[in-house]
Amino acid sequence: MIPSWTIKPCKKGDTINSKKITFPFDITDCIITMQFKVSANAKTVFEWSTVNNTFEKISSTEIIMKSRILDVVPFTYLSDLQVKFNNGEVQTYLNAYLTITNEYTV
Repeated sequence: MIPSWTIKPCKKGDTINSKKITFPFDITDCIITMQFKVSANAKTVFEWSTVNNTFEKISSTEIIMKSRILDVVPFTYLSDLQVKFNNGEVQTYLNAYLTITNEYTV
């Protein structure tokens, strides 16, 4: 069973704090991506990835999900954390949910 991760909710336009993610396997040559969407087949609204350096590898088994401002439409976004190995294998490590709520102070 793939574990679920509910990321702490934040308000539209606020900064989501960095998070450390530890894997039980070596990720040295892997591409790691989380694409957040409103539904499984929808267009990607925002993402974290080792390709664009929004995920930073800090060891052979750990990454940092870098902090960033999420100025997107309030919604509960769905994602999964996908690991692509250099041999072509792909594994889904976890499912993730992130709720962005309305801001009241502008």
